[in-house]
Amino acid sequence: MVNVTARRLLLSGMLMPVIYLAMFVLAASLTPDFHWRVDEPSQLGIASAPYRLLYDTGMIATAAAGMLAAAGLFHGLRRTRGGIVLAGATAAALLLASAGIAMAGLFPLPSPFHYGFGLTTAGILVPAFGAFALLRTAGGRRDALRLALILALIVALVVRGAPPLLVGLAMFAAIAYLCLAVRTRL
Repeated sequence: MVNVTARRLLLSGMLMPVIYLAMFVLAASLTPDFHWRVDEPSQLGIASAPYRLLYDTGMIATAAAGMLAAAGLFHGLRRTRGGIVLAGATAAALLLASAGIAMAGLFPLPSPFHYGFGLTTAGILVPAFGAFALLRTAGGRRDALRLALILALIVALVVRGAPPLLVGLAMFAAIAYLCLAVRTRL
């Protein structure tokens, strides 16, 4: 029974990039003066933005999926012998990042709470902790290596000053891949 529940929770983590990208594409396409290469996605959530509610709803839905996925990762990594400490660290990092994402939807710019006290940056720890946890599981080396490569891509995007949209999508892709890797082991 626990495996079935964990598998369902992990599915929500796999949907995080889909929810986020769908919200972004829809909101950005309805906002002609928005330029994704220059503007950060948060500009779609400014209090005066015409489709702010769409952005807010998408961010809250993405955060909710992340919170559900955190529970799935905790249970799934424990079940697959990823270790309780690494399972807890992975889940906690995703919970923190999801709280920051939720704050982006709950507090429109120019509110100082919009950026969630920088909690979204905890999302970079999810693939790192997840990779170490997968190393402890049967056949987890290949998935751990893939997560490490995605993590390297995220760092490279940040260092090169890539548009925030690409960094966010890479982070969500790493979370989705981790959820898929754990889900296939259950």
